[in-house]
Amino acid sequence: MRITTTKLALLASVAALGFGCASDDSHLRVRGAVEAQRSALSHCYADVLELDRDADGVVHVAFTMDEEGAVDDVTVEEGTLPDEDLPVCISTVLSRIEMRSPPSQKTRLAYTLRFRPRD
Repeated sequence: MRITTTKLALLASVAALGFGCASDDSHLRVRGAVEAQRSALSHCYADVLELDRDADGVVHVAFTMDEEGAVDDVTVEEGTLPDEDLPVCISTVLSRIEMRSPPSQKTRLAYTLRFRPRD
């Protein structure tokens, strides 16, 4: 059975746990940029669901956003979804983020992404 991305729910518990001195407004803008990648992140998760249609879990990620709005140094920490390709896919997606209104200084941010099949 092939599961399409329309049946996926990426519950972005993308609560920024920013490490840096960016303003709260900057964190909200970065969070919005991560949320805008929901579809691409759901495609990453679709591959996991192909192996286990009940796969449910979290992935912890961190990255640096520079003053130009580019993402660098993406790290995907071990989460609760046992798939070795998922971190690579997530890292690729997050590395593509570019913001038009970036933080005023280089900022390290951490997010928890929650993935679960849509009911």
